[in-house]
Amino acid sequence: IPFYTTSSFTSFFLNHSEYSVFDLSQNDTITAKLYSDEIEFVVSAASSPLDLVSEFTLFNGRMTPLPDWILSGPLIGYYGGTEAVLELHNNITSKGYFNVTAYWLQDWTGVRDTVFGERLWWNWELDPSHYHSWKSFLETLSETNTRVLTYINPNFANNMEKNHKNFTHNYFKEGASKGFLIKNKDGTPYIDSSASPDFTFGKVDLTNDGAVDWIADIITNNMINQGQSGWMSDFGEYLPFDCVLDDSTTTAATVHNMFPSLWAKANRLAVERSGRKDIVFFSRSSHFRSPQHSTLFWLGDQLVTFDAFDGLQTVLIGRMTSGLAGFSLNHADVGGYTMVKEFGLEYVRSRELLFRWMDMAAGLDVIFRSHQGNLPTKSAQVYSDDASLRCLARATRLHASFVPYRKDLMDSAYKKGYPLVRAMWLQFPTIDELRGEVTQVMIGADVLFAPSLNEGEDKRQVVLPSGTWIDVWTNTTTHVDDNTTKTITIDTPLGEPGIFFVAGSAYLEQFMKSLKEVKEFTCEN
Repeated sequence: IPFYTTSSFTSFFLNHSEYSVFDLSQNDTITAKLYSDEIEFVVSAASSPLDLVSEFTLFNGRMTPLPDWILSGPLIGYYGGTEAVLELHNNITSKGYFNVTAYWLQDWTGVRDTVFGERLWWNWELDPSHYHSWKSFLETLSETNTRVLTYINPNFANNMEKNHKNFTHNYFKEGASKGFLIKNKDGTPYIDSSASPDFTFGKVDLTNDGAVDWIADIITNNMINQGQSGWMSDFGEYLPFDCVLDDSTTTAATVHNMFPSLWAKANRLAVERSGRKDIVFFSRSSHFRSPQHSTLFWLGDQLVTFDAFDGLQTVLIGRMTSGLAGFSLNHADVGGYTMVKEFGLEYVRSRELLFRWMDMAAGLDVIFRSHQGNLPTKSAQVYSDDASLRCLARATRLHASFVPYRKDLMDSAYKKGYPLVRAMWLQFPTIDELRGEVTQVMIGADVLFAPSLNEGEDKRQVVLPSGTWIDVWTNTTTHVDDNTTKTITIDTPLGEPGIFFVAGSAYLEQFMKSLKEVKEFTCEN
């Protein structure tokens, strides 16, 4: 996103989708290089950094509040087909710990084995052998008010007839015949690959109005009209620079960064055509115009580590930086995604990491969605055993405790563009010590959230800014003078991320009452 704010309460926005490079390494100069024949930019000044975010989102679009059904309870990522999902569902519901809000079933189109692990068939229709008796399956889940979410991306597998036996429609073949896919210079479909050379596909050309209608109809007919309540709207960042597009007035180099917003817009078109107000799709790739089209974002495929490079800590950092650019509604895969157990490397999700990720999601994430990861049978899962389910029950109850507050924050995000999760500096811009703080955040203006971020950590330091703060776990109060900070050490056992409410918050009393239900469950490694 070609936008930044400064500690002097000014901002710069480069209103271009072409490739650009920002050099922020100098103390007194910022250089932006743009690969375009013309340039348009906006320089703003305001009384606070929040006002700068508000102005930026007014220009590029703001996100609308999510429907109530998705705001509480777990959305459990799972694979396996009809019998496997119902078996898990019966096991969970028999315990009575919580109700499953939804199952997120990426594999609704069928699965295939690859070097990278089990992956999906990118042909966006139900695999009737994998998920047989679909209507009855949905009716069974609906008895507990449990919904289904699925998955789609803008790509189409080009080897369906050779390798996939359970399909009724070859969408790659149809898209190619209608000219709806991006092309090579010779007019043939542009074939790309993902993660392994044998995983090949073509891509819908979203500069073609007919192709947009086509993919929107696929979503409407094969997903929304088949009872799905939402989906992961994946990819969008892959557009090759050397492909040929239907729109001859532009180039792939110009559209490349814009493509994610075109993809989100096509998804939104399908939702609007359906007339349903309860649909939620969540995007990973983005462009500065994406928030006006997408209903929700997620932070992508984190590595299953605790670090700040691509692990647990990046969830906190990603929420802060995305909030600065107007991506107010966001979440992450609970537990991370990317695992490796090849070539002498081993990155596999541990129970402790999973449980700490639950703690993080309970405070930060607008929805609570787990992911099995790319090696599901080799890693800890939210449903692995009774102790994991009890930890999940505690985390989702804590997550639900924030719902009344989050709903008001979503309204504020829609009206003013303010992010739900904010860097400390964004809320306290006059306190210099908070400018580089990346291990704790504000949730709105009333809550300071400080989860444990390191393996084996059961204590951590918290920097409290000006004000009077109440630790919700100990009910102790700490006062900090104006324009100063105070560092304290708190206990952070599993299931108890650091949570401080500002004294006098209108949401504190109800939150404290809800903690009684949270404490009915414990989280132990």
